[in-house]
Amino acid sequence: MIGTMTEIQWDMEAMRQTASILEGRADALRTKGASESGIATLVVTDITALAGRWRGPMADEITKHAEKISQAGSVSAETLDKLVAVYRSTADECDATEQQNGGFFV
Repeated sequence: MIGTMTEIQWDMEAMRQTASILEGRADALRTKGASESGIATLVVTDITALAGRWRGPMADEITKHAEKISQAGSVSAETLDKLVAVYRSTADECDATEQQNGGFFV
């Protein structure tokens, strides 16, 4: 399937995987007492590596978020929660639109 994915499918998958990673990092902040600066470093590493695997405009957007977190030097669970919500809702909207339009074309 990976070889036949459309650009929009790549973007949706990137958004969903990024959301899952960020959700895990937010949980670490809440439940494991992780530091916001330590999590920021992990998030930047995770996102940068993931964005490098994807194509399309969403990879650029994910990279921009990583750069902002890197510049800030820390990230809160609330900020990560907001990014998770954005990535998941955007992926769901893209999926719904594509399905309404008759599915994905390769």
